[in-house]
Amino acid sequence: MTAVFVVLTIAMTPSSYTPSIFSATAYRITQPYVALRYFRSFFLPVHLIADSDLAPLTSAMSLEGVAGFAFRVAMLVAIWWCAHRVETRPVAFGLAWFLLARGPTSWFVLAEVENDHRMFFAFVGLSISVVWTAGLLWRWFAMRIPQAVAVAGALVVLAVSGYGAHQRNRVWRDEASLWRDVTIKSPHNGRGLMNYGLTRMGRGSYPEALDYFTRALQYTPNYSTLETTWGS
Repeated sequence: MTAVFVVLTIAMTPSSYTPSIFSATAYRITQPYVALRYFRSFFLPVHLIADSDLAPLTSAMSLEGVAGFAFRVAMLVAIWWCAHRVETRPVAFGLAWFLLARGPTSWFVLAEVENDHRMFFAFVGLSISVVWTAGLLWRWFAMRIPQAVAVAGALVVLAVSGYGAHQRNRVWRDEASLWRDVTIKSPHNGRGLMNYGLTRMGRGSYPEALDYFTRALQYTPNYSTLETTWGS
């Protein structure tokens, strides 16, 4: 089905379509590194952001590029190894899901090299792998550690997850808090700076709004929406 939709999308996309200003090569060599960032966010989601300013890599031989391709090779090796053992085949299935679900946004050039919402469908497969692996580990450790220790560990994980969800809800409380978070984590994101400036303008803080619009102009000088905002 993935292959069918890839072919369909290629056939239906006109050659004049230009979604971004950077090259297709730069976009695609960045995607293995983006996959690594998504994988990390599944276990440690401390860098979630509504609008990333991650720039495409200039070379596949950069540190990030090498790390990304090493991650992809490691994933393929893990899939191959797990697929050859009956008890770990669900792990292989989930990891393969993760890679396949990343396929469309890895190949087709989009306006941003990464976006947090793109990882969610891939996380369905990763969840299968992690839960199955946790089950195998639990069967192995069940007879080796006290039950109270295991329960305490599970409670700690739940407590940390709950705290993280609470902190993220504070960021998404309203538009001002959301876009302020973007300006902090992605200070080179012109759209984020502009949108936070709009929230300042909406509250009558015109000098502050003007400062954010000016900063946004440095990073997105050809952004038509920003020009319209300047006019308002």
